[in-house]
Amino acid sequence: MIIIIYNTVYENIKQLKKSFYLIIILNISVLQYLQGQQLKTHFEEHIIPLNMPFDSISNFLTKTKKQALIKKDSTLLINTLITQSRFNRFKLNYLEAFSFAGEALFISEEYKNQLLIAKANEELGVLTYLYKQNEESESYFIKAHELYRKLYKHHKIDVSEIYNSYYNLVLHYQRIADKENLQSYIDSCIVLSKKTKLPPIYSIFLDEKKASISEWNNAPNEALKLLKNAAQQLENSAPNSGLKNKDEEVFANYLWQNSNHLS
Repeated sequence: MIIIIYNTVYENIKQLKKSFYLIIILNISVLQYLQGQQLKTHFEEHIIPLNMPFDSISNFLTKTKKQALIKKDSTLLINTLITQSRFNRFKLNYLEAFSFAGEALFISEEYKNQLLIAKANEELGVLTYLYKQNEESESYFIKAHELYRKLYKHHKIDVSEIYNSYYNLVLHYQRIADKENLQSYIDSCIVLSKKTKLPPIYSIFLDEKKASISEWNNAPNEALKLLKNAAQQLENSAPNSGLKNKDEEVFANYLWQNSNHLS
């Protein structure tokens, strides 16, 4: 009888573990997908017309690149290469994306354009982040960040650009569970957010990041409060959160699932 009970309990524990790990995997997948929505897109450099059909974008960028070479316009060439990398990243063609980003970095360093060097490093940081190459992504993000900081100090970029750079490092330090650096970059994002008008989703994402720190500090009640607050903010800010309706629903479910896990 004791053996039967023991076996039953053991099997139940095994099943709970499987369920727990499945929830973690699903949450990580959801979070990565949503974080992808906060990374720079192929529309960022304003090269691609917003109303252009998706199937026409690749050919349009190829033609734009050829025009840049004919005109010897290095700025247009590098921005197009970065845009090609982001577009291929969006399509999950990572080898192509790496190739375009690497070419952009090489040419930008040749022309010593600090802003374009920063953008190329940032894109390589994003690609290595998505590939979970943590050391490489940190190196690229920090190189980009140092340049962005200098450019911001000399009023050559706006607040949103430097904010994005800080947020890239927030993503990285959450990934590697570096509490001290994560808190520092979250604080910097909060300070910068007060200097410009950002969609509500930015503060909501930061609450989710702060919840990670609380959970690591064995403060589940604090983490729960942050997650529930983030979920409520998301619901209250719709449809102006800064996410598409589908993404908004996915992220809200993610927040509520995590808050229920901590309850």
